[in-house]
Amino acid sequence: MNTRIAARATELADTHFIKALEECRHSPAAERALGEVGLIMTGAALSPPNGEQPTMPWVSPREVLNSRAVHLNATSLRTVAQPEDACPCGSLLVAPRRGEVRTVLTTTPVIPGLRTLAIHAESEADRMWLLHSLRYRSRELTALAQGEQARAMRRKDFSRYRIPWPSDAVRREFATRAAALHDLAYAAAEESRLMEELVVHEMSQGGDIPAQDHDIQPTP
Repeated sequence: MNTRIAARATELADTHFIKALEECRHSPAAERALGEVGLIMTGAALSPPNGEQPTMPWVSPREVLNSRAVHLNATSLRTVAQPEDACPCGSLLVAPRRGEVRTVLTTTPVIPGLRTLAIHAESEADRMWLLHSLRYRSRELTALAQGEQARAMRRKDFSRYRIPWPSDAVRREFATRAAALHDLAYAAAEESRLMEELVVHEMSQGGDIPAQDHDIQPTP
């Protein structure tokens, strides 16, 4: 149920974006290159922890491509890195493979892996518009993918890619609707994650799971 709630909320946000985009076409909006509206970072190779060096969560392209939700809030690996080298919370992670380019929103500071690009915008209005623009243009973005298996994307080509960029008022109005739906999607996905962790913990203890003893509230 939570998985369906998260998926439907994200789809509804996509629908609001398409509607906003169609309204812009009646009064043509300016276009902007991605490099003009966000800070783009390239991925780094994994450097496994060794000793007491500082580490940060590291995101592989596979984790981006296989993420069931639009929000990525956990990673399986950490890499040696300073906190200032990480992409801030709210960055968009973009990973390509043949026939698909996937974009997710990170909910924690992370280091993107090789063949993964990250783009960060300061305002929520810009961030929401960028996220749904990239989701909407996922097929077109495959033309930017490089290599035999189309598994890499050059920062230079990506930064030049142009998208419709309407007025601040239009982006803010869309973000107000989209952000509320993203909050719902995140809460549902987070509740599912906590329940999965609970099941794994209880099964590792070899006991039954008394449902009435576990009252899990969605994370705001």
